[in-house]
Amino acid sequence: MPPVDDGQGGARWLINRACLVLACQLAITPAAAAEVCRYAGSGDYHAQIGITTIAQQREQATRVRVLWDLAARVLLVFHIHYLVEEISDWRAGVLQTVALNVRFFVNGRIIRQQWDVFDRTASGFAAWRLQAKTATEFAARAGGFAPHWDPSSFGAPWLDAFRAAPAERRPDLDLPSDEAPADLVSPLAEAFYNVRSAPARAQLVALFLPGNKKQRRADIAVAAPDLGPAGAHVWRVRLDSARLGIVPGSAASLTVSADGALQTISFAVATARHAARGSIHAEGCAGSAAR
Repeated sequence: MPPVDDGQGGARWLINRACLVLACQLAITPAAAAEVCRYAGSGDYHAQIGITTIAQQREQATRVRVLWDLAARVLLVFHIHYLVEEISDWRAGVLQTVALNVRFFVNGRIIRQQWDVFDRTASGFAAWRLQAKTATEFAARAGGFAPHWDPSSFGAPWLDAFRAAPAERRPDLDLPSDEAPADLVSPLAEAFYNVRSAPARAQLVALFLPGNKKQRRADIAVAAPDLGPAGAHVWRVRLDSARLGIVPGSAASLTVSADGALQTISFAVATARHAARGSIHAEGCAGSAAR
């Protein structure tokens, strides 16, 4: 594989490879309606952002996969890669499973690679995790799942292998049933897929923040959207959170066309020490999946 070395080219190669793998998967599963959408953006710290969403639907079951690729430079010398894959499974519109693969690199060095799965049960969402600090430690801990440590595996299918692996049960990451209502949503699926068919009214979004020990749930108040050009809906969302250290004034704006296409996202997020702004725009979609 090419090295993950420059804050931009390595991550872009990984995300493109992931898209190729996913395209092959979709080609061999014709029974499921599928849609692939791509987005690109930029932001502070020389950030370059790439997002791919893959939505598949079969009868009442929907799977939404979102791959997030962020490459940035901090203080001009620290090249950061941040890769996230979120897989969410829904049945009749109710969230059943959230799976996360998070990879973080600085100047080509692996800082963190972890895999989390959260399954809805009668007690809420139960959590499992696989992670390690080195490839050797991961091989000893993960068994047959060990090949997924290689950064070039990002985007390849992993959820079935995870369930067969000796993942660690993590009760400290569980979401209790009283915080897991039927309308609970996952972050990336909500931002890049669900928002496209959201009713045009004020609402309170029950957001699951999987893997976050400090704040696993957030209720996000969303005002009724403004009407934009050509009948588009412009949603404005407050992002501030005292528990996460995100200060007031942090917000996002999302524009959805009259025919249900996500067009742009702009955001501004600040903590007591840092702040960042950015924007994301649609590059296009192929195929279709009912929403």
